[in-house]
Amino acid sequence: MANSVDIGPGEFVAGDNHELTITDADISTAGQIATDAWLTVKQSFWDADLLALVQKHITGTNAPNVGQITNTGANGQPVTLRFDLMPADTAKLAPPLYQPWFRYDYDIQIKTQSGNIYTSVEGLIVADSQVTQATS
Repeated sequence: MANSVDIGPGEFVAGDNHELTITDADISTAGQIATDAWLTVKQSFWDADLLALVQKHITGTNAPNVGQITNTGANGQPVTLRFDLMPADTAKLAPPLYQPWFRYDYDIQIKTQSGNIYTSVEGLIVADSQVTQATS
């Protein structure tokens, strides 16, 4: 069963860098090892994956600007995932004009060495607008 984790106002600003780190002990205690993980953010829960605003796929190899499975869950250790959201990613989550924030549905799925898929986390991202838009 997925954990419900909302990322609320004041925690996430559209257009900023954001490192999302998730720890999941359920998979490793089941004797599973994580091989792949996906972060998917959509405007609507019902949108097809092709319409996702942000989708990141990570493995045990560090991928700059994407992330890494930093602990696969081997030896009973909790699975730890790091997703690197870049300004170009989070800018896609900017609220509509004249709204200070907007909510987006997201989840994180983990695939194990045996091919099982688990939804580790699901919830809402409430993205705040930037005040400063200049970056140089």
